[in-house]
Amino acid sequence: MHPIELTEIEKHLSMHHAVKEVIVIAKKQQLDRVLCAYILGSTNEKELRKYLSEIVPFHMIPDFFIFMESFPLTKNGKIDRQALLNNALPQKNKQRIDPQNLIQEKLIKIWKMVLQVEEIGIRDSFFELGGSSFKAMQVIVQIRKEFDVPLELRDIFNEPTVEDISQLIEAIDWMKKTDNNPENNDGEVIVL
Repeated sequence: MHPIELTEIEKHLSMHHAVKEVIVIAKKQQLDRVLCAYILGSTNEKELRKYLSEIVPFHMIPDFFIFMESFPLTKNGKIDRQALLNNALPQKNKQRIDPQNLIQEKLIKIWKMVLQVEEIGIRDSFFELGGSSFKAMQVIVQIRKEFDVPLELRDIFNEPTVEDISQLIEAIDWMKKTDNNPENNDGEVIVL
């Protein structure tokens, strides 16, 4: 387990151009502790995950990014961290989309095993399903074994859905085939 300075994460997030204000809180979820970033700003989770993955270790990337219009305040006008701590974590509210191909089916099987979740759609965020940096490492190890692709931990932070990861695997497979066969269908040699 790595020690995590919440103020350090807040500092890095607040340097992002689209973040006006941020508060990071560690919450208990089942048996794990999860990091929740409460954000005032005009950006999205994927952009912030990618931004943080380039400047902090993976264990410092929040599990949840919760975008708000304003923070709750105490009677004294200060930010009410306890109210944020008591807020329920976001639940997925979108319709589940089933796998469209064999790669997605295998990825969902891996995610179910690691996350201990029964219902997973191809557009569900790994982190909204209860994923953490530790669980992401487990998923990456299983994906490498199953698909023989050189995925990195950063890939699941940048592309946190089964649909995203399956497209990445397909692109890597295509690159492998192209590298192994420099001729296209017309017999012409491709010069790079």
